[in-house]
Amino acid sequence: MPPAALALLLVADPGWLELRWPEVAKCPTAAEVAAAAEHLAPAESRRPVVAAAAITVDDTGYSLALSVQTADGVEQRHAHNVRCEPLAEATAVIVAVAAEPAGSGASRPARDEEIPPGLRRTPPPEVRAPPAVGAFVAAVGAVGPPSRPAPGLQAGLLVVWPRARLELRFHHTFAAPLRFAAAPAAGAELQLSAAAARGGPRWSWRAWSLHLCAGLELGALTARGFGFPNNARSTGLWAAAVAGPGAQWRPRRWFSLGADVEAVVAFTRRGYAAADDPALLYRVPPVGLRFGASVAVFFF
Repeated sequence: MPPAALALLLVADPGWLELRWPEVAKCPTAAEVAAAAEHLAPAESRRPVVAAAAITVDDTGYSLALSVQTADGVEQRHAHNVRCEPLAEATAVIVAVAAEPAGSGASRPARDEEIPPGLRRTPPPEVRAPPAVGAFVAAVGAVGPPSRPAPGLQAGLLVVWPRARLELRFHHTFAAPLRFAAAPAAGAELQLSAAAARGGPRWSWRAWSLHLCAGLELGALTARGFGFPNNARSTGLWAAAVAGPGAQWRPRRWFSLGADVEAVVAFTRRGYAAADDPALLYRVPPVGLRFGASVAVFFF
C-alpha cells in the first residue's frame, strides 16, 4: 500500500505547533495527537514546531516516518508497530520534547487520564499480526509424471503470516500423450489429480515477499490407452513430496500475484507397457518440475 496522503492539516496552536497527520483507518486522528502533545509540552514556553507524518500499512503493521522541524533544524524519526496507537503516542511525545526550550527541562509527564482516548501513556504489549486468509488459483506447467511439459491448474486456500505461509490445494495435470516409437498413433495418456498441503518460512518487504514451502501430495495417476484395438484404463496411487521457492507481490491487502517453482519427488514410480508388447513404454521419473503463476484474493 502506498504512503497515506498528508491530507489533513491541523494547527493546534498558531504560536507553537503545526501538525500534518494523515487520515488512516484504525489510527488516532490529528486532533487526538495534537491534544496529547498539548498535555505533554511545557505550558510556560513552547518553541515553534512543524511536524509532518507519513504512515504506510502492510501485512506486518504500521510504519511511521516523522519529520520534526524546529529552530535547531529538521529531525527525522522512523518507527514500526503492529498497531497505530503507539506510533501516534510516540509522535505526541517527540513533538512535545521538540517544543521544550533548550536546557529548560520544563516538560512534565502527563497523567494517564489527561491523554485523549486512543493515546495511552504506556503502549500495550506488541502482539503478532493476525494471519491473512484467502483463496488462490494458478496456471501450472509440469514435467514429471508427464515425459514432456504439460499444462495444469491448481486451486486452494492460503494462510499467510508475516513470517510463514500455509497452503491447502488441489492440483490437476491435463492429459499428456506417451507414444510408441514404432507406432506413433498408439500409446497412453497420463493425467494426475492430487491434493497437497505445504508450508514454510516467509520473508516480506513492503508489498513483496519470498517464501520457501515444502509438503506432501496424495492423489491418483491415471493412464488411458489410445490407438489400440482395446484401449485400457489404469488408475494408481500417486504420492510425492513437493518443495520449492516462490515470490508474491501484494499491492492491496485483498489481492496478490505470485510465481512459484516446485520440485516433485515421486514416492510411487509406476511403469507403463502395452499388454501385447513387454517393452516398457514409460516409467515415472524420480524427480519432476513444476512452474506456475497464481492470483490470490484475501478474505481477511
